[in-house]
Amino acid sequence: ACPDFYLHSQETAAQAIELIDRTIAVSGTIDIWAHTEEVKTPQQIAAWGQVVSYAAQQRDTGALWIAPLAEIADWQAAIAECRIENVSDKRLSQFSILNSQFRST
Repeated sequence: ACPDFYLHSQETAAQAIELIDRTIAVSGTIDIWAHTEEVKTPQQIAAWGQVVSYAAQQRDTGALWIAPLAEIADWQAAIAECRIENVSDKRLSQFSILNSQFRST
């Protein structure tokens, strides 16, 4: 599940920034949206600019991943498919993490 947040005004911009911080803190996901025809006043455009700038700053620090919802859903599905396989021998403990798209030892 990916919660969404309707950003439509300067007041909701502050809430969106708080939600970005909370999402980062819990390693979660969020979809911030509005219909393009609804964002037309200078205040609405400024609100979106503020939130996008903040999100870009968080992305640049490595704290936030910005992606289309379909890409996020694909990532969540790949994580759900992960399994851990013990490939240890008598001298070395080693595990493989596998899913249908990736293998890491």
